[in-house]
Amino acid sequence: MNEFTVESSDLEFRIKKMNALEILALRSNLNNDTVEDSEKSFKMILERIEVKANDAWLPVKTKDREVYFPNGLEYDIVLINELLSYFMGTYLKSVFQKSNE
Repeated sequence: MNEFTVESSDLEFRIKKMNALEILALRSNLNNDTVEDSEKSFKMILERIEVKANDAWLPVKTKDREVYFPNGLEYDIVLINELLSYFMGTYLKSVFQKSNE
């Protein structure tokens, strides 16, 4: 899997392996009509990003729980914004560009 870094952190991240159905379902659920919809979409994305901790890969957000790693991530607007931007821009864009080729 392709690891990536962001400017505001020294940590290494990667996108959790997903099958085509998960990617399509996630993309179709990136509905931002309300604040609640946006928050739900952002949490779904963070659940699919992993961070390297020692030799293990841990989810940035634990599914269906308000547990974030690294500790305090939920308060770091810059880091969260960079992770969401990477996922929605770089990752999803490249997945769908490849499928169009």
